[in-house]
Amino acid sequence: MRTGLIEPSANTSTPDSKILASGANAEVMLWDMAHPVNTAPLGRLADLVCEKVWRNLTLEEWRQFVGEDIPYERTCLDLPVHPSLVETARKKAKAGDVEGAVVLFRRAVELEPALAINPEEEAAALARAGE
Repeated sequence: MRTGLIEPSANTSTPDSKILASGANAEVMLWDMAHPVNTAPLGRLADLVCEKVWRNLTLEEWRQFVGEDIPYERTCLDLPVHPSLVETARKKAKAGDVEGAVVLFRRAVELEPALAINPEEEAAALARAGE
């Protein structure tokens, strides 16, 4: 829920600490602190997400919620890597970013060894095809 205006980077909670209000950029987010997602330890949080969505985060979701400076990981260890990791690598290669594509292809193969991809060859071939 978003509502109201507050000062940038402000945080406050209700007297009973059941609701946390945080805000920045003229937006307020209200957090139900009794909800299991907001009270779970980090490892359990990943389990809760996996139980609900039955897939790993997309690369875009990873970058948005975890960070671009942290290498992509499976959030659901028993599920395959999200296809967006390889799709993004292919797009990068076709656009001429061979180095960026190789990094993503290598990460995909590292997390999912069964992928039949040679990162350098795949990136180079897609770059040639994209010219």
